[in-house]
Amino acid sequence: VNVQRGCSYYCTFCIVPHVRGRFDHRPLAEILAEVRLKVAGGAREIMLVGQTVNAYREPATGEDFADLCAHVAAIPGVERLAFVTSHPKDLNEKLARALAAIPQMNPRFHLAVQSASNPMLRRMNRKYTIEEYRERVRMFLAHNPGWAITTDMIVGFPGETEADFEQTLALAQTGMFAQAYMFVYSPRRGTPASHWPQIDPAVAHARLKRLADAQNAACRAYHDRKIGTTVRALIPGTSR
Repeated sequence: VNVQRGCSYYCTFCIVPHVRGRFDHRPLAEILAEVRLKVAGGAREIMLVGQTVNAYREPATGEDFADLCAHVAAIPGVERLAFVTSHPKDLNEKLARALAAIPQMNPRFHLAVQSASNPMLRRMNRKYTIEEYRERVRMFLAHNPGWAITTDMIVGFPGETEADFEQTLALAQTGMFAQAYMFVYSPRRGTPASHWPQIDPAVAHARLKRLADAQNAACRAYHDRKIGTTVRALIPGTSR
């Protein structure tokens, strides 16, 4: 269920604001009506989708994403609730507390870090430091200790030095992330970063390999911690 269109944050690598415009949040009543329709049609899990979903604001009342999640979870028949994707700038304690109070939440928070280097975060126009990112994750997990944190990471962004990359590698090695989408930076025509001097592709791909090895080890360790536990699984149907 889409809850917003566009984005107003203008990360220097991202084309979305240029092609879809600034934030356009759907009215709450319209979202809830769509959820009810999907549940009536047999849906058991609802995923709320937006380019920066946790920045959601109801146009008329100003209710935020925490309020939206509570409203959706209150609809009879919603067995599981998920959302993607979130921006660290909009992760606050109200949202952490609200999600902890909703039993249907799928306990996975996808929070794109992109880089652990502050100079790279500034060049990306990400609007947070790595220290702020880590503190917000710590705060969130204090309220939701059983949740998995997943992320996106970019290597080879214009201007990335070996020292910048090593900081991202070190973050992956901490085991903070249960899973990560990892990419070599790819220029998007019309974005600021596409006009900057680019990293040698061979260097970027070598960095990606090192990062993937570290994150895959962290992912394996996360899965191993589940051995001997019981979890609730949602089975939507027979596999093809």
